[in-house]
Amino acid sequence: MAATTTATTATTNKEKALWLMEELVPGAGINNLGFALHVAGRLRPDALREALAVVVARTEALRTVFRAGGADLVKEILPAGSAEVAEVTVEPLDLSGAELEKDLTAFVERPFPLEGDLLIRAGHARLPDGDLFCLGVHHLAFDMTSAALFLEEFLPAYEAIAAGRPAPLAPARPPAAVESRARPADLEYWRENLSGFTPGTLDLWCGQPRVRRPMMRGGYARHPLSGEALTAIGQLQRKLRAPAAAVLLAAYSALLVAHGAGADLVVGTPVDVRGENSGAIGYHVNVVPIRMQVDLAAGFGPLVRHVRDAFLGAMAHAHTSVEELTGELPGIGSTWQTALYRHLFNFVPDPPVTELAVAGHSARLLRVDNPYSKFDLELVASQTTPEIQFRYSAENFDRADVEALLRRLDALLVAAAQSPDRPLAETAGWSETDRETVEHARRAPVAVTVPAAVPVRAAAALEERLSLAPGERALSGGRVSVVAPDGRELPVGVRGELCLDTGDGPARTGELARWLPDGAIEWLGRLGRRFDTAHGPVDLGDLEAALLDEPGVSAAAAVAVPADDGEHAVVVFAVAAKPLAPKEIPWPVVSLEALPETAGGGLDTEALRLLAERETRPETGGHEDEWVEDLVRIWAELLGGEATARTHFFEAGGHSLLGAVLAQRAEELTGTPLGLTEVFEHPTPAALAAWVRASQARQESAHETAGKNV
Repeated sequence: MAATTTATTATTNKEKALWLMEELVPGAGINNLGFALHVAGRLRPDALREALAVVVARTEALRTVFRAGGADLVKEILPAGSAEVAEVTVEPLDLSGAELEKDLTAFVERPFPLEGDLLIRAGHARLPDGDLFCLGVHHLAFDMTSAALFLEEFLPAYEAIAAGRPAPLAPARPPAAVESRARPADLEYWRENLSGFTPGTLDLWCGQPRVRRPMMRGGYARHPLSGEALTAIGQLQRKLRAPAAAVLLAAYSALLVAHGAGADLVVGTPVDVRGENSGAIGYHVNVVPIRMQVDLAAGFGPLVRHVRDAFLGAMAHAHTSVEELTGELPGIGSTWQTALYRHLFNFVPDPPVTELAVAGHSARLLRVDNPYSKFDLELVASQTTPEIQFRYSAENFDRADVEALLRRLDALLVAAAQSPDRPLAETAGWSETDRETVEHARRAPVAVTVPAAVPVRAAAALEERLSLAPGERALSGGRVSVVAPDGRELPVGVRGELCLDTGDGPARTGELARWLPDGAIEWLGRLGRRFDTAHGPVDLGDLEAALLDEPGVSAAAAVAVPADDGEHAVVVFAVAAKPLAPKEIPWPVVSLEALPETAGGGLDTEALRLLAERETRPETGGHEDEWVEDLVRIWAELLGGEATARTHFFEAGGHSLLGAVLAQRAEELTGTPLGLTEVFEHPTPAALAAWVRASQARQESAHETAGKNV
């Protein structure tokens, strides 16, 4: 074969973002996607391989390879006649004989090492009722629009080769789409549109506490829309003069805000940016942020009109990706998990055809789900499919949570069509199942469940606060509810304040709780004093109650301060006759002669906070201090502002691209190999310096051991 050369081009911000996301979860095919053809007949593996080689040779995106090294990602385009293209293979599909969907997912999700290899994988298997052809591709080279374009070229090539004819000429296609640079007008639009947005108000009141290091495990939940909901969408489109996408996005936004997301909401939506290059295979998708103001006191009609305008404005400036906004809008950019949005709206107007013919045999196109999710929640819907589905983070939500959200979205659409001007606070967030559960529970005393991990003393304190008899676990004599800060009643599984009505009107208790599917109330601690720590969630009030039960303790106060790992460290202060070390409290207990007081005689919480920070501050000295100081300077340079030893890199506006640079500079400073994972797990200068010291100590110990063994 004649010698060939590759063409090296610069990587885009989007390509770097996809790579860096996988660096956080090594060995995972987070960015892989794929599909399968189930053919009612037999396929020839040799013809499949030859047809695949033909299409790859013709398609620049499929001949593009990447090599990762340090903080750099190098992109190369292989020549059409290269050995790598000519030797593309179709491997046997390893089927377990169990669920076909799981076997196909395992094949597609297998990671692609970025070592200069093609980012495409094909497999073939024989089944009793026909053959399977499965294709897995990395997102760097493919998107789902590319699947239809690929089949348009691959199937005729296969049929010709299988019949002994040359592959037909490639269909007329425009040249590969080129990623355009952000236009100044687009950047100005996004600066103005997103000005003043405050990240950190996107967590929902349902699901699980956010994990410190996400592994991006995902799941799917599908929901066939009820007949009433399908009718409602059509009615709302006509009455409000809005497309189906705007109606569904408005309903989704109202649902998110009703479940705890801030009223100033940003939702991301994927957009195909091929433009005139509509026939280009490759990755040509931007996720654009749609900012909406959701007022639950207003009706669905005004929200749809507002959402429609926001949606159309975003589409007009869709050629600017979030990655290109990094640096333009400090504090919101992060390519591993953007602080700008955690929820996606994916509206597919024309789903790909599922019924095909291959060499005279009927065939079905099978979707292969990727078992990962970068985002908390993604609503997927289409113009013609009477179904909605949620792709969700399995680390943040249980399937039951997501299925409940789908039912509530269906009910919201129906209620909105019946009365578009009715306040959303009265319609958003409840399904018929929720109402039946709560109404049935209120007909009898409501059981209160306390998690097993809660200390006995804390449970006793709960009984006292709720005026229960010792050991009693039921609320009777009045109406029970769980409410949001604005007083709205919350449905099953959604955290809020426990509220009791004993006849004189509803009374807030200051307790955090939620309804369970069996109609019981689960107590979750004192409202506003619950924090995530390395030892799990903790309620400061319960700690204080437990300590006050210790002999000789006359006063106690617990304080939580941000820790280097992104969670909280807890310090408990006590006025006690002797030093304390209760086994039930895994945090330091500091003895004081008296708790500090303000001039007015109240507890001086600021003084306690300063004392707690001093207790949790790591002791350093000498060369170690110099490292922290040098790392603080690197933090400040990369973030473009002031930094301290406890500045959290990502919370202060850092993102994965900057994180890779930080890792490289920290490695040069300390001489210790560092990757993005280490920055992610140790996001402050003090924490990263401590990790480096520990790493070097382990290395020195290993060298000493090796020397003794020689």
